[in-house]
Amino acid sequence: MASSKPSVIVTGAGSGLGKGAAFGLARAGCSVLAAVQYPQQVTELRAQAEGEGVSLRIEKVDLLKESERRFLAGQACDVLVNNAAVSETGPIAEQPLELVREVFETNVFATLDLTQKVVRGMVERGSGRVVFVSSMAGLMAIPYVGAYCASKHALEAIAGDLSQELKPHGVEVVTFQPGPYKTGFNDRMWDSAYRWMDETRNFTRRADMAGTAAILESQYDPREAVDALVELVQAEHPKFRNVVPLAIEEAIRGLQAEAWSRPA
Repeated sequence: MASSKPSVIVTGAGSGLGKGAAFGLARAGCSVLAAVQYPQQVTELRAQAEGEGVSLRIEKVDLLKESERRFLAGQACDVLVNNAAVSETGPIAEQPLELVREVFETNVFATLDLTQKVVRGMVERGSGRVVFVSSMAGLMAIPYVGAYCASKHALEAIAGDLSQELKPHGVEVVTFQPGPYKTGFNDRMWDSAYRWMDETRNFTRRADMAGTAAILESQYDPREAVDALVELVQAEHPKFRNVVPLAIEEAIRGLQAEAWSRPA
């Protein structure tokens, strides 16, 4: 990255990690466009930025609309932070496919299309960086979070390919894999399964999901993840893969090693 502060686009900036990163980068002197999903988020973030004296541009962008992805790609961008994501929980053996498709539409297809549009300008300039906010779920399988895990695994593969394809053009691609931080995202995604699961019809029981849902009781302070992402965006020589916290990185490494000998 150049020594001057970059212009940054952050998607999914209406709440949680994306919002924290957008404000953190703006406070650090970056020119930041925070793309949010809902009109009320525009109002709320603008009021907060004004109250804190932070220079931050906030735009409502529906990433599922091609015209709005094209608009976003037309804005100044040295670094694209692909943070927007949705999730649907529940047993993948019984989950309605329409819900799985919805997860992939946002997490994979809309994200890839936006990235394709943005990197064209980066290639023409011979510089730029794309940060894919993946998840610990992109590097491991988590029972009853299959749709989300699958979408993040797909994003990991896309990022891996892009990293090699774009490097000759001067464009860097890095990934960021946060563990379970208490941003509200994890709590919201567990509400979804109970809307369609029916124990008179489904063989999966809510009690079966309790072990995975228990992760909500021990989530980390999101400040750590926000600070790590803000640092990664501006890093001079970033690594391709960046897992936080360290305990989650160690757990992932252990599970990946175990998979080679684990019985079916």
